[in-house]
Amino acid sequence: MIYPPVDELCKNGCNRYILCIATSKCARKITEKYAPPANAKNSDEIVKSHHAILEEKPLVTAINKLYNNEYRIVIPDINV
Repeated sequence: MIYPPVDELCKNGCNRYILCIATSKCARKITEKYAPPANAKNSDEIVKSHHAILEEKPLVTAINKLYNNEYRIVIPDINV
């Protein structure tokens, strides 16, 4: 089970759907940060070195960053 619980993450007024989308986008950003370019030479060595940098899965990192307020969920105003 991943800590913190969903109820704690949703206490700032977002629902589970918004939390799911925000967490997925954060995890994608984390993955892109450590992913090598597609045209890199000797990509096997690059991939091995980047896997060593990531100690936990990007989704878990994203959840922790949202919980610790390192990332914020911004809900756009639909009345604009």
